[in-house]
Amino acid sequence: MLAKLRIAAPRGCGREIKGASATLPESLDVIAAALNGPRDTTYTRSSALLDRAERRSEELAGTVHDGQLAIRDLKLIDGTMARLAETMSLRIADYDTVGV
Repeated sequence: MLAKLRIAAPRGCGREIKGASATLPESLDVIAAALNGPRDTTYTRSSALLDRAERRSEELAGTVHDGQLAIRDLKLIDGTMARLAETMSLRIADYDTVGV
């Protein structure tokens, strides 16, 4: 889904998409590792990056496109995984609070 998002999003969203494309898979790996291992790690949310990409995409595109739908799906996945990380007592970091 992340690979398709890079293609579908309009120009001008690249920085946010690139950041989210790196952050989300790494964070999913953190959860997978914590399932059977130590839980002294941090889940990093990518929702702020995806939100910025979504807003910029709406401004630039002017019409709804596949990239916007993919961004919304990824935001839902990130939110669900963050709730799981919280349930597992993992630390949670967010680009809204740590800066980009």
